[in-house]
Amino acid sequence: MKGMTQRCGERKRWRNSPRLRVPASPRLSPLRAYTIIEAMVAAAILLTGIAAAAGLALTMVSQEEANVRVARAFNVQEQAGRLYQLGLEPAEILAIIPPEENVEALTFDAASTNVAGVGTVEIATCRLVFHAGVPMTDAAVQDEVLRTNDAILVRPSIR
Repeated sequence: MKGMTQRCGERKRWRNSPRLRVPASPRLSPLRAYTIIEAMVAAAILLTGIAAAAGLALTMVSQEEANVRVARAFNVQEQAGRLYQLGLEPAEILAIIPPEENVEALTFDAASTNVAGVGTVEIATCRLVFHAGVPMTDAAVQDEVLRTNDAILVRPSIR
């Protein structure tokens, strides 16, 4: 066989065959590592995402606090309305309802009217003025926003 030589205990090998090349170690290869600039860009992108998530969490917490304040104020108005429908006078209701820190004012405007087929009914407007929280459009302003809510209450005239 031309082109082949074989010695005892040696494997057959072609004389003109190319030798296998072992790749350089990963530490020396520039294609297998990240540069410091790539690492800094990735860190900047990651920090931007973390900052956005923190800002969103802060907004959600302040919104939840404002929702709790509004719910407590509406509860005061609802309880006052129930007491009015049970027959209590507005002055008695205001004396019974415990003070709520975010309720600025609770007022009643009552009037009587005659309804055909029913009789005389008392109609009252219960106006609630309460603190709703910091306006979401300008977070730097620390002044609280006052909101109002009117409820129309009707009860039969029992007097």
